[in-house]
Amino acid sequence: MTDTVHRAEQRWAVADARAQDVLALPPPRRFPVVRASALLVLPAAIVLVVGFAFPAGSTGRDVVAWTGAAGAALLLVAVIVAAIRGRRSPAAMLRVDEVLLPAERAALRRVVRLRERAPEGRLDVVRAVATQRVRRPVLGVWSVYSLVAAAAVVAGSAVWVLWLAWIVVAVVAAAAAIWSAAVAQRYLDLGPS
Repeated sequence: MTDTVHRAEQRWAVADARAQDVLALPPPRRFPVVRASALLVLPAAIVLVVGFAFPAGSTGRDVVAWTGAAGAALLLVAVIVAAIRGRRSPAAMLRVDEVLLPAERAALRRVVRLRERAPEGRLDVVRAVATQRVRRPVLGVWSVYSLVAAAAVVAGSAVWVLWLAWIVVAVVAAAAAIWSAAVAQRYLDLGPS
């Protein structure tokens, strides 16, 4: 056995041990794609639509901007509280695929996307990675970013174009997280392959 094969076996052994810890936890709830999308898009869209209903420089527009900023602050507190609650389980915190090489992580992604079949000895690792992807989307943070940016756009910031671009970046990043969680949920629904 070469040193490279030995190292690969060690990496997969660590990943498998982490996978067993993750799979011992209660299964994740079904990922709510529609609710997650609404959490991301609706607050910022409401701030933008209601804010632009008022004329530029008006008190109404300022109130909407400040309300959006206050909503973002409350949402940030909720995200922080949820993150603290999630840290109570050490098994849920450790990423199963963290110890693997990029090529090995890419192979796991292909299996979760149902493009390849997993080797028999790697099914637990794949299931654990899919489980973590369903549990882990950080949509609340992206929603906070988009809400702050929407409030800045409505407030009439001098660099409103940059804030608008930030909204687009936040929506695209969150959409990628939603898609990843939905694909992982589909893998878990179809069972090991």
